[in-house]
Amino acid sequence: MAEKEKLRQEFLDELQNKLVRASCTDEIYALLAEAAAWLTASEGLSFFIRREDCFEQVCRLGKFPEMEGVTQAELFGGEHPVSFETVMIGKVCLQEKEDGVFMIFRPKPELMTAQNRECLQLICGMGALVQKELWIRGKAHRDAMTDEITGALNRSCLLQRLQEDMGTKIGNAALIDINVDGFKLYNEMYGYMNSDALLKFVADAIRREKTGQGEIYRFGADEFLLLEPDMTEEQAFDTAERIRMRIRDSSREKKDLLHQLTVSCGIVIYPEYVEDKEELLGCCVRAAYYAKTRG
Repeated sequence: MAEKEKLRQEFLDELQNKLVRASCTDEIYALLAEAAAWLTASEGLSFFIRREDCFEQVCRLGKFPEMEGVTQAELFGGEHPVSFETVMIGKVCLQEKEDGVFMIFRPKPELMTAQNRECLQLICGMGALVQKELWIRGKAHRDAMTDEITGALNRSCLLQRLQEDMGTKIGNAALIDINVDGFKLYNEMYGYMNSDALLKFVADAIRREKTGQGEIYRFGADEFLLLEPDMTEEQAFDTAERIRMRIRDSSREKKDLLHQLTVSCGIVIYPEYVEDKEELLGCCVRAAYYAKTRG
């Protein structure tokens, strides 16, 4: 008995070390499933995660059937959930909700001891803690890369993207500079709260006109950059013009902006016109300045 307890504790210690080193939720699910399988010697098991009003099967081992989407009633209702022989349910709780569940399929009866049931719940709890920690770390990273006023990505994120991905993950792209006209005067006349509302309005207008691949960055006090992979010069011009017209026309109707807005846009196509990614930003800013000074 003491030998079994020692083996179980060594197993839990090793699992904890692996979970701490996990880099994504899929890795956590796989580790939890392997641990549950070791404890119960079941024919199969599955891990479901809550997605709004149903549960999605995110991990499956052994003979457990593949299931696309299961309601809460199907998982927990009746003596035999999901209408086949599942003997035990291990729950993963996050933020006081049952966000994840283990379905154990035909485990060995001699291994279904009270101690092993408690051990399975402990495993679920360990996984939940690690998953929460990953979420917190990811949120901290996203916050560090995001402009808090507009929700756009920030300047340092753009510089990193250009340095690491241009020429590798991004083979060709359009970079569009959207510069708010008269922003300094607007800020001085109406104050920072109204200026913040203006910036949010501009960012939302850009979001409405960008493609699904496009990324918005707030690059300066009155300046946004839109990075559009795989966009031609003609497409970039059309996108910039739609953004310019939307901001001009929509701001006329939006009373809380206090007066109508205009923006000036500059466009650079990489690598067709600018091969050196180090010069991309400078060329794009100069293009926007050219447009601004010529009305």
